[in-house]
Amino acid sequence: MNVKQKFYLTIAFFMLFTVGVVFFILLPTAQEVMHLSNLINDERAELERKYQAGQRLNETVRALEEIREQKIILDSVFIASGAEAEFSSELERIADQHRIIQTLQAEPPANNQFRLTQVLEGNYYNMLNYLVALESLSVYMNAKQVNLTIANVSDANVVKALLRTESFILPK
Repeated sequence: MNVKQKFYLTIAFFMLFTVGVVFFILLPTAQEVMHLSNLINDERAELERKYQAGQRLNETVRALEEIREQKIILDSVFIASGAEAEFSSELERIADQHRIIQTLQAEPPANNQFRLTQVLEGNYYNMLNYLVALESLSVYMNAKQVNLTIANVSDANVVKALLRTESFILPK
């Protein structure tokens, strides 16, 4: 074999070797890298989705805690179920504290509502202080009717009041 044939044979062998390396080593490796890249992208997308879900869960938990705090406050504006007598006693205590003569007439609770009629008599200023004390109670009382009249013509400081209220009962 002459040098020229050896040279062409070497170039042919080198080209064949290069083609073999490309087809049997580089292409399978590139395909494996692409496959792993796709798996990594899929896993990244899955982790991102889980992270987003975790963030929503954290926000939901925070919102729930805020709602629980507000629920405690909101529960205090209702009369506890079965505690209507204690509420009436509290009203009597406040009336005694402000030197108001009070007569209470309560309707039986219905539809989670406690309707109460109060007939009050006392000094005008004591009456106003009594009403301020009622307003400062944590229980929310809807005033349905308020009448204020002079009880005694000879003493204008003594007034009579009729107060019809409706409060809500916290269901069990």
